[in-house]
Amino acid sequence: MQKRGWFGRILHPFSSSEVLPTYNDPKLRGLILDLQVTPQPVKLSEIRQLEIKATLTNQAKRAITLEFPTDQRIEIYLLNSAQDALTKWSENHAFNEKPGIAWRKPVNELYPSDRIIQLAIQKDIRLTTASDAYSHAQLGENFERLADKMSILGARKMCVYAKHKRIELTFSRAGLWFWMAIVLGAAIRFYLVVFTEGTFDAQLWEGHSRDVIERGVVGCYHVNGSANHPPFISEIEAVLLGMSDATGISYRIFLRAPFALLDAAGAFVLLRLLVASPWRFVVAACYWLSPLAIILSAYHGNVDSAVGFFLLLSVWLLSKERTISAAAALGITGRMPVPHKYFRLSS
Repeated sequence: MQKRGWFGRILHPFSSSEVLPTYNDPKLRGLILDLQVTPQPVKLSEIRQLEIKATLTNQAKRAITLEFPTDQRIEIYLLNSAQDALTKWSENHAFNEKPGIAWRKPVNELYPSDRIIQLAIQKDIRLTTASDAYSHAQLGENFERLADKMSILGARKMCVYAKHKRIELTFSRAGLWFWMAIVLGAAIRFYLVVFTEGTFDAQLWEGHSRDVIERGVVGCYHVNGSANHPPFISEIEAVLLGMSDATGISYRIFLRAPFALLDAAGAFVLLRLLVASPWRFVVAACYWLSPLAIILSAYHGNVDSAVGFFLLLSVWLLSKERTISAAAALGITGRMPVPHKYFRLSS
């Protein structure tokens, strides 16, 4: 540590004469590292082992927070005369940690780097993850993105801990069967939307939408006793009818296509909601191929499937603690006719 000059000592006669080291990061100002190596003098030709004592002291007038990407707190390099690193201490240690917190930093990068993770996987080194959270709201943050990243890097095994015991989990990516299920479900929905007439509900919606265009929503309610849907969805369906009139494409296609797409979005939300489950692809495929989901969205000609999608979206948003967005998704369901037939009780 350098001594202060005589001019500095005149201005501050009662402060320490030592000058604190400067760092690229101003938040670290005040930290002093003292390194002691024994025995002295160091003669590597005669000594096979050195004792090194490192002392880190905070001489600032405030607390300094040190953030570490993993459990590792030090790094030791062995350099040659050209200052090239021959080896480093961390190469012989087994665990790497990938905290999701890294995406909250301005650099927006995970640590360790992708290359280090790939090398760890090649050497069959077990991986674990951490939130590195500073509040309860940050627990599990960005873990869906982290799961996708680890899958891309080829990680198939992960370690978790429960009651101080290590549990090894094995993950799998979507197989060919999953994509075949997706293609099959999409083909069935496309056929039903384009080449079938659907139920009588499609004709009812076309009549309601025509009344909304000609008389407005309030006028439609006065002249059409069967128009029992909320104004929001009635306006949406009227817009779809206008698009049908402008393009010459059948209204039944415009009516059912958006809800078939919402079914695809619902399967995607299921994958995100069950990101940590090994059964997530099975659950999503079962939903996508469910006859009830297919009929309601692509054949029936009503908005029932949209209610289910927004309820599922609300649950996923709540799991991410996005309360306002979850409330908005739940509120959208209130602007659609609730499928009351699902809640009928037999007498």
